[in-house]
Amino acid sequence: MANDQLTTTLRPSFSDQLVVVSPLDPSDRFHLRRFCLATIEEAFGHGYRPDWHGDLDRLGSGTHEYRPEVGGEFLVARRDGEIVGCGGVSALNSRPALAERFANRYTDFSGVGSVWRVYVDSSARGCGLGRSIAVALEKRAAVLGYRRLYLHTSAKADRAMAFWRSRGYEPFCEDADADRTVHFDKLAGPVTLAGKPVTPQQAEDG
Repeated sequence: MANDQLTTTLRPSFSDQLVVVSPLDPSDRFHLRRFCLATIEEAFGHGYRPDWHGDLDRLGSGTHEYRPEVGGEFLVARRDGEIVGCGGVSALNSRPALAERFANRYTDFSGVGSVWRVYVDSSARGCGLGRSIAVALEKRAAVLGYRRLYLHTSAKADRAMAFWRSRGYEPFCEDADADRTVHFDKLAGPVTLAGKPVTPQQAEDG
């Protein structure tokens, strides 16, 4: 699937302003990193940590885990050219520590994707943009061949917990760390084209 086929235009329910969701442009990398880190600090109360946020340092480079050729995609939402949301999907085994930890749960990592960095600016919340980004990522994950999707968030983030539950993700583990990290997963949905189930190859061919 060509990247331009992933671009979609939304009209938020509360506004007549259009929001365009499209794949990451490498020129966005520094603005996007700042956007993500600001949202993380607002939502979770902590700043940058290299062990937690290294993927943001790699965004737009030739080594980042959201490249389509390594089973990833990163989407950026813009309103009047300004970033107002984002989200990514990548292979879970691109995070070796997580792959090692959950090796007994996931016996075939080739079919396990992971959802990351789904953030919406405070000025664009409440209009369905987060859901639209999540839906787009889940569809892309199915095209990439993932049969199960993993993500995590903090038990302290009530809105995030409720949001992911509403998307069908179920918690299976909670850490006793300061953030009370909760790990979720769900089966990935079928690939559809014009409302009809198709194979990933058919979806790629468009």
